[in-house]
Amino acid sequence: MEHPDIKHVFGYNLRKKRQHANLTQAALAAKAKTSSNYIALIENGTKFPSAPMIERLAQALELPATRLFEPVADSELKSSRARVSAAANP
Repeated sequence: MEHPDIKHVFGYNLRKKRQHANLTQAALAAKAKTSSNYIALIENGTKFPSAPMIERLAQALELPATRLFEPVADSELKSSRARVSAAANP
């Protein structure tokens, strides 16, 4: 059985936590002192942040960093990746 890629798990959780906090990518980026493009790359699993950036993202979302690593069902990840792929390739 293959385990989900940590970049995609982290990105999925970041997107869900950001949406739950009613923040846009730009708003989260401003709070974490990074760019909205970088947030998008993290959320779609293209990039993985450094430890200091993980801490800044967690602080910006007002939650423990460990919450960004919570397990995600394979079906949720596949559905999320399909939506990202469809949006990138209309």
